[in-house]
Amino acid sequence: MSNFQPRLPPELEEIVFTIALHANPGNIKSLILVAKRVNQWLIPHIYRTVIIHDTTRKPNPPAQNLMYFGTHIRHLMIWRGFRKPPSLGLCLSSCPNLESLAVWTPGLPYDLEVIDNLLKLRLTYLSFNFGEFLKGLSKEGRATIPITFPSITHLEIIGTLLPADLHRIKELFPVLTHLALFVGGNDTTSVQRTLEIFQDQIMVLIYDLGATAMGPSPEVVPTSVFFELVDPRVVLLKYGHDVIDSWVDGTQGGSLSVWRVAEETVKSRRLALLKYES
Repeated sequence: MSNFQPRLPPELEEIVFTIALHANPGNIKSLILVAKRVNQWLIPHIYRTVIIHDTTRKPNPPAQNLMYFGTHIRHLMIWRGFRKPPSLGLCLSSCPNLESLAVWTPGLPYDLEVIDNLLKLRLTYLSFNFGEFLKGLSKEGRATIPITFPSITHLEIIGTLLPADLHRIKELFPVLTHLALFVGGNDTTSVQRTLEIFQDQIMVLIYDLGATAMGPSPEVVPTSVFFELVDPRVVLLKYGHDVIDSWVDGTQGGSLSVWRVAEETVKSRRLALLKYES
């Protein structure tokens, strides 16, 4: 650390360095070496959103750093592509203050450590393989033990979803209002059954087409492409061409967020229906 002496009040200096960090994340190493106080200011911002991905082009803090800075992390994505995946249980236990979590890496087992740490978190947003989670519960002998995720309102399901799983989703996620089904193809049965099971509880139901849009923003596809549904809550969607950008932007409520795009679509449909009925 240098002996850099400030010429601004500490509060204003902190704002300046924070703006500099967000304007050019590539300068992280240079900024945190300016002075000890600058390092302390910036660490919570650096680790607020973390993507663990061995091939990503983005600044990516090493997984082992979670043991030291995990309490600062609010949004965590564990992406595919690992030759040697980090311990999911260790990642979760190191990040007790998570608000959103995406586990998009195949082959990470949902063992007892993972299950217990998932249940301890007070997440609002979760994206994971629900089928693998149920397998983990069964393997650990906890399939019949009452458990819930009492704070999760937004849930993305990746991997295969069986019809019976829909009832379990409703049981395990009692305050769920937004659900995305990543089933691919033209399996409209899951969508219709979901509406029947959740009824008015679900405000937005995303039906992912298993493909990415040409542009950076998520693309809404007319519902009539696959089926006839008059329910305005069902949104057929393609992720933007960079799913990492879409996810990160979603943690900030940005325009690339699939949830924001879907919510705005549902809102515009409801307004159109009101005008038509009047």
